[in-house]
Amino acid sequence: MSEEDKERLKSLLKERIDQLSKEVEVLKMCLEILGEKTTTQQKMSETALEMKVEKPVQKAKPTERKLLMSISEGGENIANIYVEENKIVVVPGKNVKVDVNSRDFKDFFVKKVLFGLKKEKPSISYEVKDVNGTLKEVIIKNVTEERDIKRIEGAVKWTFSRFISKP
Repeated sequence: MSEEDKERLKSLLKERIDQLSKEVEVLKMCLEILGEKTTTQQKMSETALEMKVEKPVQKAKPTERKLLMSISEGGENIANIYVEENKIVVVPGKNVKVDVNSRDFKDFFVKKVLFGLKKEKPSISYEVKDVNGTLKEVIIKNVTEERDIKRIEGAVKWTFSRFISKP
């Protein structure tokens, strides 16, 4: 094996290690999500038992959002993706005003990406929240595979970068 082949193989192995490291991180987050879900289900069971004993009902704590990734374009934060129980939440950056009625958002992000994911995996669902046509957040439930998260990340970067407003 020539030195050039050895260097090429070495480079390929390093790239693969990087890919697997990222996948391990996503899997750890999925386990964390599942752990939170199990804890929530356990709390719900405990609450049901307490209700049978006729104790006053306590309000459930809202689930905590954990930052999965920040997406930037040209040094500008264009979106944050959070993990919350069995869902991911995409929130535009502060200088990004996404028009939910635009072709880029409706035809590409919603129809091609989100609806495409739903067609492939019927367990996936999504909800687009806006105020007066400006996107506030996108909630995508039951996304657990790294490939799907990367697909969403790429689509967010491409779509949201078209809506950066200069302060």
